[in-house]
Amino acid sequence: MKRFVFKYGIISGLIIIISAIFTIILVGESGSFSIAEWLGYLIMIVALSMIFIGIKDYKKKNNNIIDFKSAFFVGIGISAVASLIYVIGWEIYFSFNGEQFISEYSTNSIQKLVDNGLSPESIDKATKEMNENMETYRNMPYRMAITIMEIFPIALLITIISSFILKTKTSKQSSNN
Repeated sequence: MKRFVFKYGIISGLIIIISAIFTIILVGESGSFSIAEWLGYLIMIVALSMIFIGIKDYKKKNNNIIDFKSAFFVGIGISAVASLIYVIGWEIYFSFNGEQFISEYSTNSIQKLVDNGLSPESIDKATKEMNENMETYRNMPYRMAITIMEIFPIALLITIISSFILKTKTSKQSSNN
């Protein structure tokens, strides 16, 4: 089981973090972080299809038999490895470009408020909140928790769905014997 977990978790994690960083670099220059976020989640979902593939491969190696619990454990293992790689990759990227990311993200967010015609008081309040949030984001444990919450709930959902789809139906096994 470990071989499947690490193989598909590493593949998924690398696809996600490499794609996410390229997306931030390419889209970040245009200042459209909302497009980067949506594209990032789309890439994440596609890359997390490795959960389904990993469970299916594990099932194939076990005579096409797998129960929900085993499928879930393989999937959650793949999810954990992919999530860990995503967090580590983001931390590495952030260590080189963190201040630039914070600056560009903050500037972009405030500019959206200006473009939407908010009052100067509302913009000042939002700017203060943004600065406080970005200061908190500089704290590594907080940032890591936020980063894991970007990916793990999606991975968990894909694990549950994949486990239900791929589990061997016991009623068919009984009728065939």
